[in-house]
Amino acid sequence: MNEIKNCETEKGSIEYILAGCGPTVLIVHGGHDSCRGNYMQQKIIENKFSVLIPTRPGYRGTPITSGTTAESTAELFAALLRKLEIKKVTVIGNSAGGPVALEFAKRFPETVEKLILESAVVKPWFHRLTYQYYGVKFIFNPKRQSKFWQNLTRQYEKNPEKTLINTMKLFSRLDPKKVINRMNAKELELLKIAMITGNDSGEGFVYDVEHRVKNIEEITCPTLIIHSKNDASVHFSHAEYAHKKINKSQLFEAPTDSHFLYLGPGSNEIHKKRMAFIMGKEC
Repeated sequence: MNEIKNCETEKGSIEYILAGCGPTVLIVHGGHDSCRGNYMQQKIIENKFSVLIPTRPGYRGTPITSGTTAESTAELFAALLRKLEIKKVTVIGNSAGGPVALEFAKRFPETVEKLILESAVVKPWFHRLTYQYYGVKFIFNPKRQSKFWQNLTRQYEKNPEKTLINTMKLFSRLDPKKVINRMNAKELELLKIAMITGNDSGEGFVYDVEHRVKNIEEITCPTLIIHSKNDASVHFSHAEYAHKKINKSQLFEAPTDSHFLYLGPGSNEIHKKRMAFIMGKEC
């Protein structure tokens, strides 16, 4: 595992991982995660790029006081780049990290060369004054969220297959058992970490659901949108909306089974598409 570092910026403190050599790819992690997450960054590093993953405010070692909105988090990331003397980046926004990635690309066009949205939240995710919104707020309240993940982990320890299948219902529109059965052992281990044992909502997720980004049509950099129609967590309409609004965008419909683009059949095609775009090659 790469060394986790901490940095004090004029916008607040932040933890991050920086690995590899070459042009920088800034990865904006998803919900319930941190710079510790696996975003298949090693494949980017192997292609002679460096990868910077900051932990968003409210998660792990970055305090929520460093930013409660997509706007303030984008400002925090910009301050980190200045500290690290990084002038240009390609940005990848994953899932609930989408609003921050969009805001960063909009606010700092001189810094962002390219933008990739991966299963990304673009529109309001959970509409206010709905049962779903209040349910999320209740379950992932900072005072009780750890118990939720502890209980889910205990369920997994008692019955791994049943827990994976039941949890996959939240992430795929396909038969969850078939989705699980189409993964190999290594992918199932990564899925367990991504869905169950590797998660901590901290103080961050209850703010994630509040993030709103306006005027994304102001984004001018080349943008690749990767999303699966089988995604049950973030509807495909988010990708369609981004494609409609962002002028220099291309929408790639992922041939994958779920919200997790890099797991299961079709994932190799996603890897190729992502790297070709980062490297400026057609794919």
